Amino acid sequence: MGEIWIVHADDLTPRTPPTRRVFVPFARDEDAPVHMGFVFMEPGGLMTPCHYHKQSTEIYFVLKGSGIITLDGEDHQVGEYGTVLVPPGVTHIWRNPHRTPLEYLWIMHPAHVAQDTLAVDTPAHIQRDFAALGSSRGTA
Repeated sequence: MGEIWIVHADDLTPRTPPTRRVFVPFARDEDAPVHMGFVFMEPGGLMTPCHYHKQSTEIYFVLKGSGIITLDGEDHQVGEYGTVLVPPGVTHIWRNPHRTPLEYLWIMHPAHVAQDTLAVDTPAHIQRDFAALGSSRGTA
């Protein structure tokens, strides 16, 4: 029988705002078959880099707020309780152009396969939007 493990958001170590991506494996074992995490994205936040996974499928579930996910260059507005399934090979990047924070959960299966994530160039329309804001506010 596996160990019971409860994680509270306040116990997580955030990355630098405006995007605070937090990685939490389902189990304390790095070899767990599924990984999950939370993203707390401040207004104006950008998840970088734009990337895709060679083998893993990633599922996102928006908990609070809304944001835009760009899939293979096409923008999709996703609001509270919206779910996005990103199959292997589809480029994706999140951003929050809104005035309220965005919070979402991500689940990846199979869990981070070695060298599965490949960064690609951020779509030009996103680069222009953030340049117009005078901001390079994205971190992942």
